[in-house]
Amino acid sequence: MDPSSTLSPSVSPDAVEPLAPEFVIGHDANGPVLSPIFTTGRGLLARMYEDSVKLAEAEAGIKRAGLTDPQTVDRLRNGARKIMGNVAKSVESGLATLTAAEAQCAADIQAAIGTEESRSQVCANARAAEIRAWVRSLPTPSARTDALLAACRDGEKEIVAACLAAPAALSGLDARSRDNLAATAAESFAPAATKMKASIAKLRGLIQTAADATDRRWAGMTGVGESAAAEAQRRLLAVEQAGGAQ
Repeated sequence: MDPSSTLSPSVSPDAVEPLAPEFVIGHDANGPVLSPIFTTGRGLLARMYEDSVKLAEAEAGIKRAGLTDPQTVDRLRNGARKIMGNVAKSVESGLATLTAAEAQCAADIQAAIGTEESRSQVCANARAAEIRAWVRSLPTPSARTDALLAACRDGEKEIVAACLAAPAALSGLDARSRDNLAATAAESFAPAATKMKASIAKLRGLIQTAADATDRRWAGMTGVGESAAAEAQRRLLAVEQAGGAQ
């Protein structure tokens, strides 16, 4: 049996390939140019997969050879701890990079809508208060929603920004209506950043799924995770450390 078949399919670099078209930022003589964000995520998954395959092959080789002596088992276990420790650091760093990129997209969306300008600049803030009062004066919740959706369609960013720059109640909106307005405004005024933010979130989710699957696969050796195997390994390690301290 191929040792790699013992790994979750989510760990394979192929798991993120369907997202590649969402990260195309241009073209050159060699074809599509992918965002560094995507190549970072794919590289992280590739390392996770390669290291897991190395461990799976070593594990399979030991079983085929019938090596059950404590020294061999300890070498494999210690190697797994070291390799998965490095993988965990890479995952943490990679996910932080993706989270930062997602946050930057969110900031770009807010800048495109103009919410911070509406909130912080004196003249804009005064106009924003008047706009919110006008929206709040409309006779029904549906009339307020319709007016704000029309503002999104017509490119009236100042109207939209005014309502997003303050608590929903100041515009006569409830939380759900404000969230819907924010989503519509993002798609209307910052479509590229909105799409990229969603794509990064999907990529981050796939990386996290792969990391969780990797932890579960090697929990019996590394003691990482909440499985019974991981708990047994942690208890065994604690006993070994206690013995070594005496």
